[in-house]
Amino acid sequence: MLYEFRSERKENLDYMEEQFRSLLAQGASEGMDITCRLIGERPCQGEVDPVKAEALLERAIRAVVSATGQTPQWLLR
Repeated sequence: MLYEFRSERKENLDYMEEQFRSLLAQGASEGMDITCRLIGERPCQGEVDPVKAEALLERAIRAVVSATGQTPQWLLR
């Protein structure tokens, strides 16, 4: 089984992981053969370097403007 869940808040990810592991344990206790292996993990927004995040955003904006000639609408405040 492959699974993925996402959130910008670490406490939400922790909760989802706890619930998922609980369900796996329940299945195993009912005789299911379950193997689980972590293949990737993404940091939540709070753990991201704000300077690097801003640089990435600026790079994305330049790419969109270069490709379309338009500023992304979500940037217009």
